Amino acid sequence: MLLSNDAMAIGYAASVFRLAGQLTWLAPAGRMALTNFLTQWVILRMLFDPLFGGMQGKHSHLFGAAVSLAIFAAQVLWSRWWLQRFAHGPFEWIWRRIGGQ
Repeated sequence: MLLSNDAMAIGYAASVFRLAGQLTWLAPAGRMALTNFLTQWVILRMLFDPLFGGMQGKHSHLFGAAVSLAIFAAQVLWSRWWLQRFAHGPFEWIWRRIGGQ
């Protein structure tokens, strides 16, 4: 069992490294991770919170996952557009200003 766990971990790591070259289109979203996290949290909160959209419990988990993926896809496109015009995302810029960089 000990050897199989190590072999599986090595296999997963190799898969990640192999796929890494094919995932470069996600790089802009990664450079704006804080902004994307906060905006997705706000959007989902507004959709599913009973005080706002009230969609909690009215749809399947698959619907929730699809909504999240659609939001993330839009964020990937928006991140690429934003980073063509600015060096950092809006919340990353604030974070750097607060940190003194």
